[in-house]
Amino acid sequence: MKTNHFRGLKKRHDRRRSWCLKIGLKNESNVERRTFDRKALHLCMAGIEVDLFAPNKLGNPWHWD
Repeated sequence: MKTNHFRGLKKRHDRRRSWCLKIGLKNESNVERRTFDRKALHLCMAGIEVDLFAPNKLGNPWHWD
């Protein structure tokens, strides 16, 4: 399941990448999904997970170890 968005990521990002893809699949609305995917992707790459229950607000992010 590779897309252009993730082409530049290194192997250590694999876990975050699969998580990002899951977010994209969970959010089904059009415009909101696009903006959320973009923000969530940046947070994923920074190592931050987003609360899926507040997807459009990006509510309550917390850091991964």
